[in-house]
Amino acid sequence: MAVAHCTYSTGYISTVCRLPSAILRSLMLAASIFDTTEQNRISNYYLHVYYCQLLPWISALPSPPLLATQFSARQVAAAAVGLKLVSTLNTMLSNYYVGNPVLSWSGPHKEWRDWSKEIILITGASSGMGRAMAIEFARRGITVVAVDRNEPVSTESDAFPTNHVHFYRLDVTDSDAVHALVQTLRSDVGDPTVVINNAGVFNGQTLLDATPAQIQLTFAVNAVAPLLVTRAFLPAMLKAKHGHIVSMASMASFVSIASNIDYSCTKAGLLGFYEGLSQELQWRYHCPAIRNSIVHPFWVETPLLTDDMASRTRFDDKIMTAEHVAHKIVAHVLSGRSGQLLMPESMFMAGYLRALPIWIQESLRNGKGLTLMKG
Repeated sequence: MAVAHCTYSTGYISTVCRLPSAILRSLMLAASIFDTTEQNRISNYYLHVYYCQLLPWISALPSPPLLATQFSARQVAAAAVGLKLVSTLNTMLSNYYVGNPVLSWSGPHKEWRDWSKEIILITGASSGMGRAMAIEFARRGITVVAVDRNEPVSTESDAFPTNHVHFYRLDVTDSDAVHALVQTLRSDVGDPTVVINNAGVFNGQTLLDATPAQIQLTFAVNAVAPLLVTRAFLPAMLKAKHGHIVSMASMASFVSIASNIDYSCTKAGLLGFYEGLSQELQWRYHCPAIRNSIVHPFWVETPLLTDDMASRTRFDDKIMTAEHVAHKIVAHVLSGRSGQLLMPESMFMAGYLRALPIWIQESLRNGKGLTLMKG
């Protein structure tokens, strides 16, 4: 069995512990193996991320004779139980601070169990993830307001639902049109209780290749529009002390790669919007009951991406289907909980990328340097 050495130094003091690497990995994984919340899993894996990045190098270090002792099975078991207790406490505290039920297994929030009275507004609902979410919510008998600048296309094999779905043409970058829609919906359907900021654009150009118009449109749709839409529908939620804002970000919130600068900037901005909105709901509007969530998917098979990939012969990353991502988001919304979703779950460590040493950050980004190169 391979032996790993974990070294910590401060000045003249160096402490080295010896533990079989397979056992050490198991202990680090135990803290979150049963945790289904990506947001909690991130913090539970904090030590695991650092250790696994450095394992190939520190495994070769010599072991000081004074501390080179094997841990007993009882000590290993006690450590595993301790880590699980820490994980459970971490999950409970995370739920408490975002206003969720403290116990993760307690089911949907009590205020979100009668979906016959809820109205879900989805921007960018004519295609991709927005369309898939509209279809799934409608199949559950939930009222959906689908908005898009383009009419949804229906075919015999892929029909856009008409039952429970109300479609409105809207340019989300037009603040006057957004506010006009508020009054229209109030008389036609009612005030939305869930707003999913899903509309987005992507051009995949380098900074010098992208035109000013493309850059401005990317920011207008991806970063500014969610603020405009939320600002328009939030007052009714505050009055009712009931609502849920969901922002569709990306893994680009954490990692910016070549040919993706403008898009990454907008998605990092959405993360700031999510964090700031949580603070304002609590400290300015005194309404923490309103749910607030953000979603960070990796590559998703939508017209936004697939129409652009034909010219990118070096792209070989795995792509999730829009239906898979939509299903995860629908389940989260139905839970009535706030949270941060990272998809796929294997990307749980993305939030800690900027806490890693610079050389590790650059190495990880360099690994994606050719992903969006054309030709």
